[in-house]
Amino acid sequence: MLASFNPAEIPRYSVIRAPIALPGSGDTETQKLFVTLLHRDAHVVCFKTTSQLAFYRNNPEVAAGCVFYPAGKLTFFPKDTAIQSNNIWPVHYSKLTDPAQVLGRLPDDFGAMLVRAVQNAVDLDPVWKKAILKEIT
Repeated sequence: MLASFNPAEIPRYSVIRAPIALPGSGDTETQKLFVTLLHRDAHVVCFKTTSQLAFYRNNPEVAAGCVFYPAGKLTFFPKDTAIQSNNIWPVHYSKLTDPAQVLGRLPDDFGAMLVRAVQNAVDLDPVWKKAILKEIT
């Protein structure tokens, strides 16, 4: 018998695929990729990823608050991808029902890259910045 999937056991810095309703989309949910940070109140708190990089390419001071991976370096990022330290989402455990939603873990050096990104983030609220750094350092 297979063990049941428990989203509360998804490790930090895992890449997950989860449905979310983006602002302006009403109740329409879209599958998006996230990087897990911590667990709170039946949620996994995550950083949203994006492959829409034009904004960051034109704004290097804002790009400094992201961790970037080139297309294909990691199997779960087929396109150039930014992990946005200023784009934090709580994903409720009810949205995570299938172990296949956990795509893998980021490399060991991700933690240090995230610390630098958070420290350099010009568009991250100072309260959030302090809380994130306390959690990851």
